[in-house]
Amino acid sequence: IASSACRMIMYVQAYGMTFLRILVLWFLLVLTVVLSGSLIYVFKSFDLFRFCCGVSLAMWLVFAYARPDELAARYNAAELGMTRGTAENMMWELSEDAAVVLARNVDAICSDVLRAEAEEKLEAVLRHARYRDFRSFNLSMLRARKAIELSAAGRGAE
Repeated sequence: IASSACRMIMYVQAYGMTFLRILVLWFLLVLTVVLSGSLIYVFKSFDLFRFCCGVSLAMWLVFAYARPDELAARYNAAELGMTRGTAENMMWELSEDAAVVLARNVDAICSDVLRAEAEEKLEAVLRHARYRDFRSFNLSMLRARKAIELSAAGRGAE
């Protein structure tokens, strides 16, 4: 587990963070906790099945509510900068959670053509987010809409 985690961290440092790399690191953490519970079970008997189910459920909820796409986008923007690859990853591979990071960093994109594409993508997300009613409410869309509107207002003021 430690070897896998070290190699995954090296991949992240070299190539950036992705959703799948976060998923792998999360699973390695779950596996560590479950195997630690198994080791404790050898010395002290307890309900190992319930422990594994509870740990898995709790860790899945933490993963689901951590907004992994935003974490990946925020890490890549901070560590790698808004390069072509980083901006394209945010625009085409990640969810609306990454739109928040893209909106905050759209001015830092290195290429004018790519910046225009990013602004078009943000406008598309904004159009999609505006026409939601209470039955299709999505917190990620609300956060994206607010970040895009704030970014557009900041760019309009310049």
